[in-house]
Amino acid sequence: MRTFPSVTAVVLNWNKSVETLTCLRSLETQTWTRLKLLVVDNGSSPEQLEQLCAGLGRAELIRNTTNLGFTGGVNIGLTRAAADGADYIWLVNNDLIAPPQTLEQLVSAVEGKPEIGLVSPVIRNADAGDEIEFCGGLWREDNTFSTTSDLKTYFKWQAEYPDRIWLVGTALMMSRHVFETVGLFDSRFFAYWEDNDYSIRSITSGFNNVVVDSADVFHRSGNQNDNPISKPPHYYYYITRNEILFLKKYARIGLTLKLTLWALDRQLRQTERLKDHPTLAEAILLGLWDGICGRVGSYAPERQLSMLGRLVIGTCRRIVLYTFKKSR
Repeated sequence: MRTFPSVTAVVLNWNKSVETLTCLRSLETQTWTRLKLLVVDNGSSPEQLEQLCAGLGRAELIRNTTNLGFTGGVNIGLTRAAADGADYIWLVNNDLIAPPQTLEQLVSAVEGKPEIGLVSPVIRNADAGDEIEFCGGLWREDNTFSTTSDLKTYFKWQAEYPDRIWLVGTALMMSRHVFETVGLFDSRFFAYWEDNDYSIRSITSGFNNVVVDSADVFHRSGNQNDNPISKPPHYYYYITRNEILFLKKYARIGLTLKLTLWALDRQLRQTERLKDHPTLAEAILLGLWDGICGRVGSYAPERQLSMLGRLVIGTCRRIVLYTFKKSR
């Protein structure tokens, strides 16, 4: 008699109880019946936590007293799910809606295929006519990344570079064996770039990452990508710092310098665009400095860039301007 694999869905919550409960309601409709729901609360306020607890339903709750970031919160969920014996672990962002067939399609696509590492559905933008937001990424030999919202492009990448597909962490599924092989997310990233890192670690562990084109989730992003000033300072800090940390972790010495200069150029241009929003621009500069210094941990909004940091960033700006003057 066939035994159907068990799945634990891990949903991270941080002061977004309404979004999390909406996500949970969609997970409760999944046709894959061997599904356990696990919510990891990352130090939400008492009011938010009370609202979350009132609507949990059959989901189990793990409470962190402080915000451990995406990596810290997810690592707690991964560890619990594996300890409980889940055959698969599905990381689900709390701003997602999953149609009833999604999990069944994911499990069916990978069951009995031990060569598959990380798995993602097609991610659609619920706030933009359900257009595809992400359906795969390519990790290039020069340690840069490309993403696509076009399935034909993804299929081409999958055929030509099956061992170089990277996936975002928005709705990432893996078997317990893959998790036990690849390990926990790198907590130094806290949030952002951790999925790039985890995808590479899956690849270097001998697995191929895949997108299941028959499975969809709907991301309620609010079209924030179109409005830079709608993003909070911590976003700019982490996305900037962690790119530098990532490059230092993976790129060869000469390539690290080249790619870091590209990153500096891009982020310094961003500070120019955000000059009328000094808090956001300052977060970028602080992220650059902490990335260069290798500082990890959570963003502290009260911190200011030191005089030494401003001197170094100013020197970097002059180097970048000289290096890229021909392209300007």
